[in-house]
Amino acid sequence: MSLFNDDISDPIPSKTCPYCSERKALEQFYIDKRRPGCRSTRCKECVAKVAGQLRVQTKFRINKRCTVCHETKPIDCFAKRSRSRDGHYSCCKDCGTQRRVQGYRERAYNLSPAQYSAMFLSQGGKCLICGRNDTGSRRAKSMYVDHCHSTGKVRGLLCSKCNSVLGYVCDSVEILQKAIDYLNAFK
Repeated sequence: MSLFNDDISDPIPSKTCPYCSERKALEQFYIDKRRPGCRSTRCKECVAKVAGQLRVQTKFRINKRCTVCHETKPIDCFAKRSRSRDGHYSCCKDCGTQRRVQGYRERAYNLSPAQYSAMFLSQGGKCLICGRNDTGSRRAKSMYVDHCHSTGKVRGLLCSKCNSVLGYVCDSVEILQKAIDYLNAFK
């Protein structure tokens, strides 16, 4: 049995939808160049019904499972995404942030997650300049990667304040020495 009209006497090309079992004109089917006859399998009406059912099923969803950490979390823990079926990303916000940060470190500093963890543990989780351990902050395990701007070589991990200081003085030893002299003058 063919899905297309085999009756030569019928002048209107038609096709049978396997979901509703109705014979309809080809205009009632979406164009799909990947399929034989360049038309979708389901008619437009059946496609709309299935899409509506999926929207209803996913609209009232309160929990979702993260594809990275495999934990079931409230839907609020997932960033919104209009192109996905349920309107949210497949990984939770925490895992998404972690992935973006790791990707940035790999692209910018050629530093793998294992190398970053080893560097963090070798420093005892503390800043190389001030020695502070930011365990109370939300960025406890995410210190800034300090690198030489001329060579690109990674020097170590710093807290946000020490990293900012080096950035503001453009890694200049002379400016830092003048700042030390200034502070010592007013002791």
